[in-house]
Amino acid sequence: MACWTIIFAKILADHQKDYIAQRGDDWARVQIIKDCRKAILVTPQANHPSVALPDGLQSAIRTEFMKKLSESDLSDEEAAVEAKEEKQQHSKISAAQCEA
Repeated sequence: MACWTIIFAKILADHQKDYIAQRGDDWARVQIIKDCRKAILVTPQANHPSVALPDGLQSAIRTEFMKKLSESDLSDEEAAVEAKEEKQQHSKISAAQCEA
């Protein structure tokens, strides 16, 4: 199996530049990740049997992008990710309470 980050290195690099440039703009960064995901999925390689894309492709893309952030930007981004995860967890709990 080929590593997806190597196969899609050009797409990742192109979008990563934009991601880094959008420091402090969470909405823009989310959109860049979505655009990167779409760009990957429309390639012929995305459906090739020897390429295993991660189940959570958007999360995997964000993880790859975060590896290149400055230390201060990384801490801001980690805080944003934590806040998003807490919000999602709270939404799941609220939905479960509504069903009960």
